[in-house]
Formats: sequence, C-alpha cells, structure tokens
Amino acid sequence: ASVPLSTKLDAPILLTQSSKLPTETAVALGALTPSRIIIIGGEVAVTSDVASAAASAASLETSTGVTRIAGLSRYDTAAAIATTLGPVADVVIVSGETFPDAVSASAYAGRMGFPVLLAKRSGIPTPTLAWLDARSGELERAVVVGGAAVIGDGAFAQLQSRMSTTRIWGSTRYSTNLELIKRFWSSGEVSPMVATAGAFPDALVAGTLAARQNRPIMLLGRKYLDPHQREWLRNDADRITDFTMIGGELALDPLMDWELDKALTRNRFAKD
Repeated sequence: ASVPLSTKLDAPILLTQSSKLPTETAVALGALTPSRIIIIGGEVAVTSDVASAAASAASLETSTGVTRIAGLSRYDTAAAIATTLGPVADVVIVSGETFPDAVSASAYAGRMGFPVLLAKRSGIPTPTLAWLDARSGELERAVVVGGAAVIGDGAFAQLQSRMSTTRIWGSTRYSTNLELIKRFWSSGEVSPMVATAGAFPDALVAGTLAARQNRPIMLLGRKYLDPHQREWLRNDADRITDFTMIGGELALDPLMDWELDKALTRNRFAKD
C-alpha cells in the first residue's frame, strides 16, 4: 500500500524489524541523508524505539523529522496512506490477506498515482468502504487485482455498486501477475524487475523503482518458470529488452537467470 506514496515522494522503501533497526537499514539512512522519515504502520509494526533509531541514523530529530502513518489495522493504514495522496479518480483493490497480488500491482499503481486499498475474500472491510464512500463523487473506477478466491464475488459486488469496477486475475499468482503486465505494459519495450513470489520484501522494495522507471514487477518461482510465463516470453521476446533480478540466490536460483536469458535468446533466434 505504500508504493504509490513512496513513488510520489521519490522516497525509497527501507525495511526494519518491528523492535530493532537492522544495521543495513541504519547505514542506508546515513548514506541517503533524508530530510524526513515516514514510518508505515503502528507501534506493533514499528516501535517508537525503532523510529528514534532511524532518526538518529539519518541525523534527524525524532520530533520534527519522523512522521508515522498508521491505523488500527492494515486496512486502516492502507486507507490512511491513500488519504495522503490527495484527490484521485481510480483506485486499486487487492487482498489484505495475502501479498502476491499487492506487490504485482504496486508498480502500476505507483506509476499512475493510484492508491492501493485492501480487501478481504469475504467482503470489503469497513475502513476501505469508509474511504471509498467519503469520495463517492470523485472516484470513477476500481481495478480489482485477483480472482474470486482472494476477493470474493460479494466483495466485488460491493465495489460495483459504488463505481465502475474491473477485475484482473489469473488462476495462480503467476498468471495474475502476468495478466497485469499484459494489460498495462501491452506494447513497446518492456524491462521487468523480477522478484520471488515466495515472499514479499524484495518485490515490495523494488515497487517504487519499477514505478518510477515504468517497469513491471514480474514474480517467479525459485527455480522454474510458470507455463504462462514461458508462453509470454515466446510471444513477446522481441520487445523484452532485459530483466533485473531482485534478491540473492536463496530467493531466485541462478538457474532462473539462465532460463530467462535462454528463453529470450532462443525465441529471438527462432523468429529471425
């Protein structure tokens, strides 16, 4: 949910433990010398001690250099982040119960400046509905990312009763991710940033850079390509310029680098 805001502010996303600021993050804050630090989430997610440590690492005063955006739940926090973006016409709705569709959509939402709001399979949570209803005269469209298994038909109907609503989905996290790429990067050169679909951190922190560079996030398994991804590589090889792999070999096996490179080389050779 934070990627559209971080993109707007040109503010990279750094990760922390809830009760301890990692050394790597402290070093990055010192190197970046930010004028402000924004903490995403409440005390359970990021304690005040961590906020103070982050300020110290960046040579800022906690009272003036640190802002926190938080709510009572992840749904509240997403709505609070959305509010900071200002007036918008479109929103992106993703599951708040599982992460792949959210990180898949982050680069598109960040590029367009659309807020990312969270839903449940069983329905749209009160904080999300309250945010939508407060802007009923402004909003024109909701893009729901994920199938009925993650955002149910009842939840979809709640959105449809409020605005024009489109669902983008596939049968797996990989095919949903690919459907987003095919929809929003349908023509021209494309240079995906590739991250594991097994955990969220790498894709999350890459979302802002991908958004600013107009590149999609592509989610992969650790060692093997999904069949839908192989088909896309075969059909679109001529316009894929390169891939940037995010994460080390424990996240994405070196075999995946080889598979992507060989797929492009083989497909281009076959077409020539």
